[in-house]
Amino acid sequence: MKYLNWKQVRGEQDNYYLQFRQRKTYKPQLVYISNQAFYLLGERGDPATLVFPKVNYNYTRDLLKVWPKQAGINKHLTFSCLRHTYATLQLDHGTDIYTISKLLGHLHLKTTQRYTRVMDKAKKEAANRIVLDL
Repeated sequence: MKYLNWKQVRGEQDNYYLQFRQRKTYKPQLVYISNQAFYLLGERGDPATLVFPKVNYNYTRDLLKVWPKQAGINKHLTFSCLRHTYATLQLDHGTDIYTISKLLGHLHLKTTQRYTRVMDKAKKEAANRIVLDL
């Protein structure tokens, strides 16, 4: 997010996406975003302009202290917590683990399997999917 510029924000209504090269793996990434996420980016700037010019380590760390307190959450949050929450919400809403892996930019599904925990609700639903005719 720190280096995302407007040239990397592409698409049109119902088909917005970010196209960038991941810093950790250097692999090209194409990540679809919702219309709402696109809207929340704000007014489009020049192609070379950063989408989030204020984002840096200190700024983000400070926000992750303030936002939880404002929401009544008394827990230390990190950027990794946000990724975990995103993955968990995707699982809870029925997104398959392979798709989540690609959304997170993981090279191997094994990474995502360690990263996300299968929730009790999903385990209960899975246990009740197969019904035998007796």
